[in-house]
Amino acid sequence: MSAPAQTTFLLALLLAALPALAKERTEWHETLTPHFRIMHQAQGMPDWLPGALEKLHANLRRDVKLFESWIVLQDRLDIFIYRDKASYLAAPFKPPAWSEANARYEAKAVATYLHEDRYKTMSLIAHECAHLALHGYWASYASAPPTWLDEGFAELLRGSATSQSDPRWTKSFSPVFKVRWFVGSSPKDAPSDKVAAWYAQAYSMTAFLYRRHSSVRFKKFCASLREGEPLENALQSAYGYGSLEEFESAWASWAKRKRGLGFGNKVRPSAVKPAGVPPTP
Repeated sequence: MSAPAQTTFLLALLLAALPALAKERTEWHETLTPHFRIMHQAQGMPDWLPGALEKLHANLRRDVKLFESWIVLQDRLDIFIYRDKASYLAAPFKPPAWSEANARYEAKAVATYLHEDRYKTMSLIAHECAHLALHGYWASYASAPPTWLDEGFAELLRGSATSQSDPRWTKSFSPVFKVRWFVGSSPKDAPSDKVAAWYAQAYSMTAFLYRRHSSVRFKKFCASLREGEPLENALQSAYGYGSLEEFESAWASWAKRKRGLGFGNKVRPSAVKPAGVPPTP
């Protein structure tokens, strides 16, 4: 099953599972913040979580204000926090063994579990909320963003929303995959030892389009894709690149010399696997 098809299947399961979740509400405890309804299995909840979620929300709104999809973030989002990974993997929507978080646009819900590392919990939620925002922008056209852009944008906003740089993004990047192949691929298409590189390239290409150029151009690019324009046409109209190869040359040159692509001054001492990446053998 392709990655987009698998994602659609998993999200459909999450939506179908919501009634089952409702039946289990006796096991859940509710905490409300201005922008989130936190449903947590454990009776107690870390004191830092509500404040951290509200800060994350403010940062996300700053980054997606260019899109109409920021409206998605005006409503309360449901955040289901499972007690531990075993409870999360046993959830009615049946996440795969490698999953650490999941999101459903129609339900405006994110599901994950508490990690010992506070940063990892928040970065996973930020990643999934960024998916909700970008899919919200595409929703009125009954379509979805390209996989590389979807994952790249989520990884980009993960760092921005948590105000902490991921060490994977603080070094120069040497392109791994040819762009013409890459833009039609998903992480499942990459060799098992290059899945992390696939996410890194998606992040780097999106950072180049969004941070290196003006945000107005990025919105024009996304609008063209949303309206069904071919990728090369969208690059031409928004950025002036005449072909994928011309874009690849400009991006690769920038990526190789660019350092410090992350956000904030703090760098975590250990890398965090991108959300939803299966473990490599």
